[in-house]
Amino acid sequence: MLTALVLVGVVVAMIVSQLKGTFISARRLVLLPVLLLVIGAADVHGTKGGMHGADLGLMVASAAIAAVIGVAQGFSMRLEARQGALWAQMPVWTLWLWGALIVSRLGFHVMADASGAILAASTGAVLLSLGINRVLQSGVIGLRAASKGIPLPTDGPGGRLLSGLVGQPAGVGRPNNRW
Repeated sequence: MLTALVLVGVVVAMIVSQLKGTFISARRLVLLPVLLLVIGAADVHGTKGGMHGADLGLMVASAAIAAVIGVAQGFSMRLEARQGALWAQMPVWTLWLWGALIVSRLGFHVMADASGAILAASTGAVLLSLGINRVLQSGVIGLRAASKGIPLPTDGPGGRLLSGLVGQPAGVGRPNNRW
């Protein structure tokens, strides 16, 4: 129950942050998505009982839907250069994408419970799906920012790697506010 409440809190914080708009660094694009993937994969791997066919099918389908929604979220974000750095905001009308992600995940949970797919109903599967969603959204945002020539601050963990992938110089500074 505590894990579910923390997960809900993380999702609500992401939604609120995206609606308000925020400066985005390479670390921000990389850190949370990778963290969600690693924790989700570790949890799935550590779940007792092993993976069955229903688990695999439901998890692949859930991941595919999360991926498509992540790409759509990345393309829907408003991106602009502010103070020489990337600023992004999710338009209110795209809240339906978050709703679709949540409803699809709840649907997969119900199907997993009905079919006895314990692994597909686990918290790890939810974190893995959310991680895939965030990685793809971040990838689209990073590529869009690079194509528009908007600098992506690369300080901190993950920044050097991402700067190399999008062809920006490492160590771009960050603005003084909202970081």
